[in-house]
Amino acid sequence: MIRMAVLGPLLIGAVWVGGALFAGEPSGPLVGFGNERTWSDQSGRFEVPASMIHADRQEVRLRKSDGKVVTVPVDKLSTGDRRFVESFLTAEAALMGAGAAKPDPDNPFAGGAPEPASRPRAGTGRPSPAALRSAGRVPSRAAESPAKIVGRLPVREPVLQGFRPLSVTPDEAFWSAVKPTAVPAVELDDIVIRTELRKPFFASMRVLAASQSGTVLLNSYQQGRGSREDFSNFVIVDAGSGDVSPLFAFDQPWKALAISHDASRVAAVRVEGFDKGNDLAIFHIADMRLTPEFQFKAGGGAWDELHWAAFLPDGKLATISQKHDLTFWDLDAEPGPRALYRGHSGGSLSAEISAAGDLIVLPFGSSIAAIETDSGKLVGCITRDQASTRIAISPSGQRIAAFHPFTVTLHDTADGKETGSIAVAEGNPQATVRWIGDALMVGKVLYDVETGMPLWTYNSQASSQIAVADSLVSAFGGDDESVVVVSRLPHDEPLRRAKEADPSQIYAIVPGDDVTVRYEIDDVPTEVQAAIRAGVEQNLMRVGWNLVAESPNTITIKLERGEQEEVEYFTRRGFGPIFAPPGFRPDGPSEKVQIKAWIHSLRIDSHGGEVFTGKLVRGAPQSLQTREDEKTQAAVDRIVQPNPNYFRDLVIPPRVLKPEFRDGLGKSTIERSGIR
Repeated sequence: MIRMAVLGPLLIGAVWVGGALFAGEPSGPLVGFGNERTWSDQSGRFEVPASMIHADRQEVRLRKSDGKVVTVPVDKLSTGDRRFVESFLTAEAALMGAGAAKPDPDNPFAGGAPEPASRPRAGTGRPSPAALRSAGRVPSRAAESPAKIVGRLPVREPVLQGFRPLSVTPDEAFWSAVKPTAVPAVELDDIVIRTELRKPFFASMRVLAASQSGTVLLNSYQQGRGSREDFSNFVIVDAGSGDVSPLFAFDQPWKALAISHDASRVAAVRVEGFDKGNDLAIFHIADMRLTPEFQFKAGGGAWDELHWAAFLPDGKLATISQKHDLTFWDLDAEPGPRALYRGHSGGSLSAEISAAGDLIVLPFGSSIAAIETDSGKLVGCITRDQASTRIAISPSGQRIAAFHPFTVTLHDTADGKETGSIAVAEGNPQATVRWIGDALMVGKVLYDVETGMPLWTYNSQASSQIAVADSLVSAFGGDDESVVVVSRLPHDEPLRRAKEADPSQIYAIVPGDDVTVRYEIDDVPTEVQAAIRAGVEQNLMRVGWNLVAESPNTITIKLERGEQEEVEYFTRRGFGPIFAPPGFRPDGPSEKVQIKAWIHSLRIDSHGGEVFTGKLVRGAPQSLQTREDEKTQAAVDRIVQPNPNYFRDLVIPPRVLKPEFRDGLGKSTIERSGIR
């Protein structure tokens, strides 16, 4: 049976097999709305476990656990319960064909009533896919047909007046934050789950996971050259049982940004360019079904699109836009989502949120700010010597990990104080940092934060990854299907090897050690040599190494010219000469110039073996602006000069890992079939 429906501006087509649908009753494909849940009134004083057996815009009938049925006006229910009823009515309207043409009165087969005996009782439903699969009757990916959703979602206008100011820029360090609420740990086993979601080559993929459940959302989307090429697809995966929802397909490029901690809601942005957008859609999840609620403009328009979003407790959402506006929204406010708090994020385009959603932390400058999500108050500021480029809150809510190249510092959320630090091999300031249980993954390497031991490297070509509890969820897209791989980390082999390793032997150089510096910079001007020596000494003071005449630890500083090469520059009116590779050359006069690049290098050896290197090449600039009456050759000679500050600004790890420990105690690859 196929029914088409129009809901406001939203056209929905739903497909299902078997079962009957009764107006106002959670039956057939909506049977999950009849599962028993806790209902409460507006005051919050009264609540009752009950299952919904009927609902409309005015009232809802509930069957309590003692079998008695009670009728309650919808306006007496709590905000969350009203939202639940609204989601049911929206989904029912889509399936029942709201606004469809009436049947032909001359058709003898039109109309009719469903067979009462075939009606499933609310709260029971059919067996789960996992149960059927165990009997060999259901394949590993969903057998149901997709729900194709076409057109725009219902639009609600945001309310931006009257929000309270939000600040993340304190004058001094302090900490009054309450330790984040601990949530029950989600235990997942290694599993490989196939889905019917497809990811074409030029499409993008996102995977999100709810912190308080094993629910995983898989999303592929594409903004094509025209609207006909736009699409987005979603599937819901239960990572505990392996159950997979049917495919939910849209004709607009919705990119999933956030899933609520209890897996009841999803926020997705409609991509308008550069993988960002302004329009935010809210979806409801129930019984492995994704139901559109509404969309609203949460971004600030051109050049102020959304970068980040996260769900907060009690129907609220936090967003950060390109102009660094941090906003807390009340999604359930009337007549539309209301901005409760707004302020500057301190320069951050993303933030980290605790597992229960009650605390947000984000870097600003060389400090870390903590914001209580319930009140919007700044409740903590941690000052640091180094600016953090990535932050992560542990699943337990007890620790904050702050990363900058080659180092992670750990802070206790009870008082904000630093409790330790670990040396890491990752020097990319934008590397991914995520907690996996009590271990910390920086880039591809998993670390034991108690001992500082690099445990293992987990390579992967996954389209997207996310951590949930002590597992890493990897999504692999494909033209025919996509696969979700759940890997509990660390696996047995690194744990076994860690017992045999001595954490005190993993470093080549640590603060307090002696080092000797050798300079090979004789062919540069004297003033450049002096600046290089001063910069190196500043860097050694920063990392805490002692400069001595002789030691087994040697730092070699080189500044030399490269081979001479000939480069052709093309002149553009108003822009000056530009270097362009063959095939991309603009029209206009050209001039060939001779260039010798300056090569800066720093190499650290310990006991005869290389342990760290850094290199900078200053060669032909891509484009340049000539001065009045200046030839291109003269401009290039003026610009291509050594940079002595490189040796001062180069980030050197205070604790240098021995080469054999940089990648941990071994390597594995997470593939579509699991860990190999």
